[in-house]
Parts: sequence; C-alpha cells; structure tokens
Amino acid sequence: MENREQQRMAQTWSTLTGRFDQDPSAWSDNDVAKGYLRHLKSTRARIHTCGVGQALAFLKSRRNDNSAKAAVEDIGQLARSLVGLPGAPPDIFACLRAASTGEWALYTEESAQVVAWLCRYLEGAGVTPGGDV
Repeated sequence: MENREQQRMAQTWSTLTGRFDQDPSAWSDNDVAKGYLRHLKSTRARIHTCGVGQALAFLKSRRNDNSAKAAVEDIGQLARSLVGLPGAPPDIFACLRAASTGEWALYTEESAQVVAWLCRYLEGAGVTPGGDV
C-alpha cells in the first residue's frame, strides 16, 4: 500500500509525463516547461502567503500564458484527485468555494505538496525557469 507521499509522487510524475513527454531528457528544451516551472516556483510561496484559491487565481489571470494555464489545470486536477472527496466538482475553484474549513486545509496542503513535487521533477530533468513571473 502506498503512503501519501508516494501517491503524490506517482500522480505528479504521471501528470508531467502526460503534459510534456514520456522522456524527461526532452523537457529541458521545452519552453512551456520552462515557463511552467517559473510559475510553480512562486506559486508554493503564494499558497502559504495568500492561500490556494488566491494563488491559483493569480495564475489563472495570466490568460495569454499557456504555461500558467497548464500549471493551474495540473495543480487543480492533482489536488482534487489527492483530496479525493466524493462528489467534488471538476473545477478546483468550485471545489474551494464549496469546501468546509477542514476541506480547504486539505486542498491547501495537497496543492503545496503537489507544487513541490512538480518542481522537483522538472528541476531533476534539467529544466530551468525562464522569463519573468
């Protein structure tokens, strides 16, 4: 049986290989991956400072940035999956609006941990953050 950290690790790996490529050695040349990592690096701090809803809303406000859009989609999908509440809406923002205080704390913790795992994998593959946030 997998523990919580192993579940996070496996799901984030699956998300990244589905998003970018099965071969992580190709990620370092991907401009979307570089922008994605750039956004992730500041998102974990924003989650702790402002909360998960505001941190993801900031990323979502970057409408013309495909890497920010991808980051919101992936963080939201992973957090919803890991929290695993039955009947949860498919959108992370709807989940947060409907969440109790305890559920909100779960979404916050899972989102922060998912961002950490996403960063670890991207940095391990040699991706360097590019551009300005």
